[in-house]
Amino acid sequence: TDTFAVTGQTGASPPSICGTNTGYHMYAEVGQNDGDTGTVTITYGDTSTAKQFHILVRQIECTNPSRAPTDCVQYYTGVSGSLQSYGHAGGQLLQGMDYEICIRTEAGYCGISYVEATGTTIDSFSLMSPTATGTTAVSTTGTCATVALTIPRSSSDGLTGYTTSSTPGLSPFPTNFCGEIFGIHGAPTSTKLTTVQKPFGLHLITTPTATITSPSTGFNLMYDQVAC
Repeated sequence: TDTFAVTGQTGASPPSICGTNTGYHMYAEVGQNDGDTGTVTITYGDTSTAKQFHILVRQIECTNPSRAPTDCVQYYTGVSGSLQSYGHAGGQLLQGMDYEICIRTEAGYCGISYVEATGTTIDSFSLMSPTATGTTAVSTTGTCATVALTIPRSSSDGLTGYTTSSTPGLSPFPTNFCGEIFGIHGAPTSTKLTTVQKPFGLHLITTPTATITSPSTGFNLMYDQVAC
């Protein structure tokens, strides 16, 4: 299996990735002392297929205000934008993912909303496993365990929890999401979800032993920060 991996001196190292990742970025902590290093390792599983990569590497000063917070493998700024999981550009959810995606809180904004991207040729949300299949959203406790996108304390507005009596296992403020649709459990279409918990961010986990059910493409979500 072909892989691209980056390791640093401090913080959490990014996951090993593969597939198509055109236009993506990755942060790694390489330390602040002279002689500290970061290591990039590219491994070819075979040489029978063509390989192509073009990687820009930049060092960022420790005191730079634009520096990504420690352990943020991906870091976004601005009141709105899009977020994609590694491999999504090739329509592939990668195994062994465990990383944080962070969004800088802009001045005057107290919450953030997420929704599936529209108008895409690749399914914008598909995190499927043997326990998370079908054509409705999945966000009940325990179902999204080995394959999950985590958004802390989400609801329609981030302040009012969902009524849980009609859906066993549903939290008033769902945290883990998986399945073929992004949203509140049982929804047949994508749901916009909001959280007011700071710092803003998401966490993707696909354990090394997880069974990922095809076709799982990962995610492509749009975010909008919510003014105070």
